[in-house]
Amino acid sequence: MPRMAWLLLMFGGLTVPAEAQEIITAAASPYELAKFVETHNGFDWSHIWNALHITDAEIFLPPCEEDHPGVPPCAGELITIVDPFQVIVVLEHRISMFQVFLRYQKVGADGWRFSSAYAPLTKYFRPEHRITRFGGKQFLIVTG
Repeated sequence: MPRMAWLLLMFGGLTVPAEAQEIITAAASPYELAKFVETHNGFDWSHIWNALHITDAEIFLPPCEEDHPGVPPCAGELITIVDPFQVIVVLEHRISMFQVFLRYQKVGADGWRFSSAYAPLTKYFRPEHRITRFGGKQFLIVTG
């Protein structure tokens, strides 16, 4: 009977597709997420938003689809902030120049906690970002 229930779940569409499961696993760590984006040329961002429980409609990137062979359609960049220790993942859809900034905070020795997301308004130019210090603290500045 347990085998029959498993088969029904598998063929009934209640299981998560392999690619979606890989994205969900990658979204648990900023390093794994950036690695996933850099090594895959076609995927749907909605799986990442769902894995991170992002419901804000402002957080959006067009589907990552390879239009030109050999040219990666999407990119992931890591920004490390030392105090307090956190890692920001910059996800970018290269053709549209849309970007999303995902902030992860360190939890314990090996864990990460997703804490926030930000998507700058992009109209004619690619947003720029940099880290600056003010009063001994580091701040991320994003221009649109």
